Amino acid sequence: MLTAQQPENFIPALLNFPPNTLPVLSEILHSERTVETSFQYIDLYRKRTKSTPLLQWATPDWRASVSLPGHFRTGKYLIQMGLHRSTMNLRNTRDHTAIQGHLNSHNTSGQFGFAVTDSIAMAGIRFSAGRSAYTMPLEITQFPQTDNDALRKYFFRWIEPAFGQNGELKGTSESINPEIYMSVPILRGYRFALSYSALSMRYQPDYFYTNRSNKPELAGPREMSFPTDITRKTVQGRVETPGRHLNFSLNLFNTRLKTAVDNHPPVTEPVLLDFTSLGSGEFLWNGGNVLTYWEYGHTMMQIGAGYSEISGSFSLVTPVLGYYDDLFPVAHGISGQIHGKTLSEMLSLGYDWSVFGLDGRTGIDYIHATPEYRLDGEAQMEFNLVSQPVHYPVHYRVNFIAVRVLIGKTFKSSRIGYKFAQSIPWIKRTDHSPVQIRQPRPHLKYVRDGGATYTICYTYKF
Repeated sequence: MLTAQQPENFIPALLNFPPNTLPVLSEILHSERTVETSFQYIDLYRKRTKSTPLLQWATPDWRASVSLPGHFRTGKYLIQMGLHRSTMNLRNTRDHTAIQGHLNSHNTSGQFGFAVTDSIAMAGIRFSAGRSAYTMPLEITQFPQTDNDALRKYFFRWIEPAFGQNGELKGTSESINPEIYMSVPILRGYRFALSYSALSMRYQPDYFYTNRSNKPELAGPREMSFPTDITRKTVQGRVETPGRHLNFSLNLFNTRLKTAVDNHPPVTEPVLLDFTSLGSGEFLWNGGNVLTYWEYGHTMMQIGAGYSEISGSFSLVTPVLGYYDDLFPVAHGISGQIHGKTLSEMLSLGYDWSVFGLDGRTGIDYIHATPEYRLDGEAQMEFNLVSQPVHYPVHYRVNFIAVRVLIGKTFKSSRIGYKFAQSIPWIKRTDHSPVQIRQPRPHLKYVRDGGATYTICYTYKF
């Protein structure tokens, strides 16, 4: 799904700590008939100079759910259904970047869950599915420049006529996520819980632009497609001690991304004048974490460590940018690999409180991580152009803090709640590689804001 997640959940997931969704037995035993609706505004990221907004990225969304518990002869069951709709807006039309645009995405998803228990063991299933549709008009404000005469003559000067300054990205994405879970008692009051989920996502973005190259057969409206498949398998296991005040969990994940770039050149006879495929890539991300959760009175603490590895390779080629001397096709390519690992540690604290008829929870999370990657790449250039291979490390040190405040008021048959969360990441590059992800602009001073989530929720018991 092309939808924004809360930064207090999304960033930890990138640092080896995805949300733990494994339910506990008490959630089924003490469930009530409820209808819940919530509105959430995610202020993901804002960038501006002192007087000019440059980039805005935000997502308002709405959720509704219903819980329907019931009894059978020897136990209890719970049915849960939910609906989620959101709109994501990303605009950087004033930013100092080479590509500017306005992304608008509409997302809809639904969830269904069923659990059953005999008050001793528990088993359940959950299923969610979603779909997104998005558009993003783009403007290319800067094209690559060089002082190398040969590189300019045989490569860079062909890019702007081939792609033009304006284009539009359109596409859809779909996702399904089945999950099964169980919880059973083991020796001396201990419990063991286990879940398995298999998320599958399909992205189908298409880029539309106008070709103005010197080959009339290639000129005109053009299209490129970027079909991408992502699968993520997750196993979560937990051991609960008697009284459930101390839990130990192990969480493992395996993520695979496969992508391709499909070209749709005009049909020319007797032979095609352009490529139909522009390359592909495949990436793997495997890892997990171990967590210890401790609860005493109104205080909660969780500590953990995570580790993951990433690897992948890609091979890309440009479409035919034009024909030199009307005879020789101009096209260049690149291939490469990425390898890396991320080691992370996490500490989370929470406190439940009640005052003046209100109740709530205050919490803070801290994650320290050291992502370390290595990039190996080599260009395939035509016309005897020479490019140095890339073999460089890219290392970061990440410190992440998330603060949460939840306030609620319970009435006879309803409850209203408000939640605020603020995420604060500090990211520092620690290697001395010449590979630059972001170009420095020392003459400009930017102010960056965002990372906040505001949620209001209403629950009615019936």
